[in-house]
Amino acid sequence: MNRRQLLGSAAAAAGSGLAGCSLIKPSGDVALKVINYRDRELPVTTTISKGDETVFSQSHTLAANSDGLSENVTEHALVDVTKGTTFDVLVSVDGDPESLGSYTVSCIGSNETQAAIFVNLFERSIRVAQNEC
Repeated sequence: MNRRQLLGSAAAAAGSGLAGCSLIKPSGDVALKVINYRDRELPVTTTISKGDETVFSQSHTLAANSDGLSENVTEHALVDVTKGTTFDVLVSVDGDPESLGSYTVSCIGSNETQAAIFVNLFERSIRVAQNEC
């Protein structure tokens, strides 16, 4: 084998060895922050699912907002999540469930900010949001 053939074979081998690297998506943890803006104590259950599988569920009671901003933070609610994964969020307040729709993980791998789902319990509505990357 001459030098040109050797270099060509080496380049082809290196290229095929690295071909899958661009397909690897970053992964990390997603925090859940449930915030009570209402003026009364609230029993809350938050359930996160992926398809038919429940991947996180937590119940707690949040103090009234009049006592200062009341929030419950779970730093690693979802662990080792791949960027682009979609989850469904369901929140039950005082036993009444309300679907908040879907959340697609977008912040993982963007910077040092941890991805987070925010569930905001307003007086007349419940809204889900995510942090900006």
